Amino acid sequence: MVNMNCPKCGNYVEEGKEFCFMCGTKLGENDFSSPGRNGFTSAVKNDFSSSNYNNMPLSEDYYKKKEEYNNRLNNYRDVEIKRVKDDKKDFIDIYKEYNIFFKVGGILFLIVLGSFIFVMVSKSINKEEVLKPVTQNLYYKVDSTLTKTSDNNGGDVYALTNNKGVSCSVKVTIDNTSSSDHIKDYFSIKESQLLPTYNDYGDVVDVSTIPLFQEGSIKINNVIWYYMNVYYRKNPSDNYTALRHRFLSAGHNGVFYNLELSNFDDLNECNLTLDSFLRSLQFIDL
Repeated sequence: MVNMNCPKCGNYVEEGKEFCFMCGTKLGENDFSSPGRNGFTSAVKNDFSSSNYNNMPLSEDYYKKKEEYNNRLNNYRDVEIKRVKDDKKDFIDIYKEYNIFFKVGGILFLIVLGSFIFVMVSKSINKEEVLKPVTQNLYYKVDSTLTKTSDNNGGDVYALTNNKGVSCSVKVTIDNTSSSDHIKDYFSIKESQLLPTYNDYGDVVDVSTIPLFQEGSIKINNVIWYYMNVYYRKNPSDNYTALRHRFLSAGHNGVFYNLELSNFDDLNECNLTLDSFLRSLQFIDL
């Protein structure tokens, strides 16, 4: 077989071929001349990847495409790949195009989810207590430091005792009377029970036992309660500062509820207990 070269580009062509596979030149019988072609072809083969290849007698479009191809291989990260016309978008394409909306939506979702969890946990921790009446229709809550007993009149008594006797107590009774003067009569009875002791000359034995009565009304959980507070002096020369007794009464559904709160030892802890008891008073109709 005779070595032949294309007369246009100098590329090696096998004998019998009608066209050059490199440049497409049609070959004739007298086209394989020019004795220097083999040397030129060898030079091109040895230096094909260098910058001199641009001077080779190949078509300009061929070198341009080859250079674009090499640039893509070397800089594939910077190549912007254009979407094929009418190509459908997948989730990743949509996410890349609208990623700012996905991020904002994700943040809002986390905020809403966190708020929902917080509300549910708060409700489970602070679950509202179902209140039930303790004495007929009256609900109240007594501190656990007071022990429940009862008196001869059927009232409920809660008391704290020490070696001297009762120091703090709560008493709850009900009265089914229909008298319109029930509250006035109730307070009058309590006053008579707290009168000081007199000697044979009509003088008070101990001036510190003389009570000071104060009457009024107070609204507790939307119910008006009438009260009578009883103050004492700790010493004969002191002002009335010791709140020893609190009597309260209120009517509900034709029944009067009477309360008697006592702090015999003038204890601050007892006053806090009695205040807490009053705040818990509610009428519940089942």
